[in-house]
Amino acid sequence: MKKIQSLYILLCFLTLGNLQSNAQIQEGNLMVGVNIADINLGFQDNHTQFGFGINPKVGYFFDDNWVLGSELKFGFNAAKNTHSIDYGIGAFSRYYLGDPRTVLLKYV
Repeated sequence: MKKIQSLYILLCFLTLGNLQSNAQIQEGNLMVGVNIADINLGFQDNHTQFGFGINPKVGYFFDDNWVLGSELKFGFNAAKNTHSIDYGIGAFSRYYLGDPRTVLLKYV
């Protein structure tokens, strides 16, 4: 079983390593995305637990390769006779590094 899992993980890394991004990360473009995280389901001592989190985000490219944006945070956790809801807002900034020759040509 471990050999199958190791082979699967290796295959995923090789596949993802060969993908090339052709995203438009130029000034004036909009980035929209969502993170789905913390999905859990547990069964311990006859107590079922469930939880998940989802974070939609939107960003604006103020300059080539640099985006600034905001995100909403929502999480839900439930266990026997109890539950909780988490929410919030946040900000993010990213700078995408590319081929140094391409980045330098912009400023020459």
